[in-house]
Amino acid sequence: MANCMVFHTQIASVMEVLANAAVAEICKLVDDDYAVFRLEITQSQKENRTLRRKLQLLELKMARERAERTMRERVLASRPRSVKMHN
Repeated sequence: MANCMVFHTQIASVMEVLANAAVAEICKLVDDDYAVFRLEITQSQKENRTLRRKLQLLELKMARERAERTMRERVLASRPRSVKMHN
């Protein structure tokens, strides 16, 4: 009976060591994955800011071009039309 108790104690000790090792490995994997995840999020946020800035610049460029086109059209419309004379 005493041998049985020693065996149970040894098994319990081995199981505790294995469980602690498994928990430590799981925590390491979670930490590593979290670090990669945070890096990806940071890169995505940077890309989003860059794309948002490019979009703003393109919208500004388009607005300028529209304004310039409107001004040219107004200038052309305000010019007196030449009258052709027929003989």
